[in-house]
Amino acid sequence: CLETKNGGDSEVHVLNNMEYIQQLILSVLLEICKIISKEGVNNAQVCQISTVDLLPETFFNVEQVVQCLRLTSNPQTHHTALLLLATSVSIYPTRIIHNIMPIFTFMGHNLTRQDDEYTFEIIKKTLDTIIPALIKHNSNIKPVSRRQSYKTTPPSLDPSLGSVTDILRVFVDAVPHIPHHRRLPLLSHLLSTVGSMECLYVVLGLLAEKCVLQSGEKQTPKDTILDSRFLVSLARSFSDTEQLHAVLKLIQYMCNLPEDRPESTREVREISQTLTYLFNIPLHSFKQLRQFKFAVLALLIAIIGKLRLDKREEREEIMKSIGQEEEE
Repeated sequence: CLETKNGGDSEVHVLNNMEYIQQLILSVLLEICKIISKEGVNNAQVCQISTVDLLPETFFNVEQVVQCLRLTSNPQTHHTALLLLATSVSIYPTRIIHNIMPIFTFMGHNLTRQDDEYTFEIIKKTLDTIIPALIKHNSNIKPVSRRQSYKTTPPSLDPSLGSVTDILRVFVDAVPHIPHHRRLPLLSHLLSTVGSMECLYVVLGLLAEKCVLQSGEKQTPKDTILDSRFLVSLARSFSDTEQLHAVLKLIQYMCNLPEDRPESTREVREISQTLTYLFNIPLHSFKQLRQFKFAVLALLIAIIGKLRLDKREEREEIMKSIGQEEEE
């Protein structure tokens, strides 16, 4: 059904036609999913018919949509495919969750580098719809108990947030490539979506690890080396209670880090099961482990120092206002 031209641009013409057809199909599927989602809610209340009954899973190939997202280089196709996945998660949550890492890996490697408001809004919409479905899915998975022999109980993620850590790492790895003025809003929105009280310390720890690893890597002109000021700014985007909770969690994590890189297989296995979600000890050197500890301690000191300064300024403002009232 594609009409090609004779000449050197025939291949380009075919590819453009293919992209246009892809966008039309994705747009039609997007509108169908929007209609089904609305009708599914109404039918569930009246006739007790689920949205999956309106459009069975066999009629909707999520894997093919993800493949389309990954293979095309057209921004409009990217946007439409992501909107389709974000809309269909309410209909086929399990199918979307099974393909969640390719979706977020693509976002971290491609969309986060773009500097336009529309792309930024699509990223936020995708986070707002897919992350809650993932957390709800994970909450039904029972955690596996393991024997532990640590100085204190290491901080562990809520079971419902288990695979969310992998998504957080994707975005942390992408931070040096994200336009500078969009980094803080994007990570703040991501944390608000996954739960800042539970995950702020995780992102701060992953960013501290990124700072340590970046210091030993060759940087391209487009990359920006992270520093503690950005980490402190991210922490200060949230309430004092959330900041203190993150500080306590990081201290708890630091207390269980080994003083040296483990050598025995048993020690490596125990660490791999519990502590590597922030800093992957078996994969890094002792020097990097020591630098990570210093980086986290410097970050904690900076956060606490800012909190103390804020409280001091608040007290001074209160005393100043009281003095002015007494003079009047």
